[in-house]
Amino acid sequence: GIGDDPFALSYARSRLTIASRAARLPGPIDGPSRSTDPGVVKRETCDAKLVGMTGRLCLRGDQTAVVNEVLQPSRGEVAQAEKILELANALGGGRGQ
Repeated sequence: GIGDDPFALSYARSRLTIASRAARLPGPIDGPSRSTDPGVVKRETCDAKLVGMTGRLCLRGDQTAVVNEVLQPSRGEVAQAEKILELANALGGGRGQ
């Protein structure tokens, strides 16, 4: 009975994300969008990303490009992750790549 409004879904999404992280599980995957409008799919995927979702189910193949665009790490995030790995390896704590 919960609507598909981002506000209505934010509590459930946040609880799922927090529980996943507390259990040392990967970030959860969000449910699919029923919309065929790429703008709606993008907005809904941005809402899911904001609360820590790391993936999204897709009902149609044309939704995947939009979901991948929103959820892929930015160049800055990739660069930061590479620096962390380099530092860990330099300190002897890395396990390789």
